[in-house]
Amino acid sequence: LKLYGSSAAGPDAGPAGSVAAVSDSGLVVRCGDGAAIAVDTAQADGGKRVPAHEWAADANVDSGTQFE
Repeated sequence: LKLYGSSAAGPDAGPAGSVAAVSDSGLVVRCGDGAAIAVDTAQADGGKRVPAHEWAADANVDSGTQFE
């Protein structure tokens, strides 16, 4: 998985690598330093770039999902 169009999303306490939110504007992933990043575009292995919320829906990723 490749993530594109990331920006700082502000402080967010929670496990690093977990999804804080998924919305039409993308998804928010928590970082290890108490911060989070917003991602607007994703590309699965062998796939094309799509809006992050579309990828999340196809991959059954929702708030609370933990990336490894």
